[in-house]
Amino acid sequence: MHYGFGTLDAAVTEATRGAVWRPWLVEHLFSRFAAAPTVVGVSLMGPSQVFLALVIFALAKELWPASLTVLGGSHATLLIDDITRREAYRRHIDLVLQGHSERRFGDLLDALRADPGAGRRNRVQGSVLDAAPPGADFDYLPLFGADQLRLYDTERLTLPLQFTRGCAYARCTFCTYPVVEPVRTPFAAGRARAAIAALVDSHGIRRFSIKDSLFTAPMMRELADRLSGEGPEIAWSATTKANRGVIRHASKLAAAGLATVEIGVETIHRSGQELFDKRADISLLEDVILGFAESGVTVVVNLIFGLPGERLADAERQLSWFLDLQRRAPAGRIDGSLNMLEIV
Repeated sequence: MHYGFGTLDAAVTEATRGAVWRPWLVEHLFSRFAAAPTVVGVSLMGPSQVFLALVIFALAKELWPASLTVLGGSHATLLIDDITRREAYRRHIDLVLQGHSERRFGDLLDALRADPGAGRRNRVQGSVLDAAPPGADFDYLPLFGADQLRLYDTERLTLPLQFTRGCAYARCTFCTYPVVEPVRTPFAAGRARAAIAALVDSHGIRRFSIKDSLFTAPMMRELADRLSGEGPEIAWSATTKANRGVIRHASKLAAAGLATVEIGVETIHRSGQELFDKRADISLLEDVILGFAESGVTVVVNLIFGLPGERLADAERQLSWFLDLQRRAPAGRIDGSLNMLEIV
């Protein structure tokens, strides 16, 4: 459900004074620190997170006025023009980092360690920093320290990785990737395997979720070949598009550790597929989904309900199709991400 900024801003103000969000955040976040941190960073990944992010920023400015507040993430990047233009949107935010800014955030922390006064100067500027050049090469190894992993059980931890930016399809009508990741970068399977091996050797992590927008069938095969031939033995997941050519490789991918594949079906209805410019016959979708499931790979099927012109009968038909697909597959091998249409 979507609201005007005035309504949202009033709700944020109420939350910082009320008996629900304020005490909960103080208990679970702000009281965990013996002293105010130098930086309070929030990564905003979608519209459902906006309210809570703004509440955190408002409370941070009240309780930790000397801390530098920093906003980043894909949703902030998508709306960067509005955030830049309207000062009210960043009232409690000192810096906005757009695009893939992990390294830039790390550089900011290093600068603050060397010169704590840099935080005060940045806060006066209230700036929105430029994004990194699109399409630039990047390190496959995520930026974190061993001390950060101590919070997690490495036997159960699934670590996100990204090997490419942009999307090989890049045609979906309402896709955010043309803004967030406007230039596609190539996939280097050898570098990907080396990064995975380094994480296994250094931290004992053996579960990985590949977060590329579209990890194509050739990319999955290349990575599987590397893992099968050189190791290490891991479990991994990826998001791909239905492609009949991948079916004959499903068993090979499973043997190389592919545990879960997410497929963005979006809708089985032709009108919705035309709206998204993402067409696929139901028979193709079924063959690919069942092919993976029967090879021992769990399939997460993404579906959207409530498209313009969609009737209740259409939604019921799509849900029935999904439930029937679950019945036809080996038990537990088909899961779903069932979403109502969301307008950003």
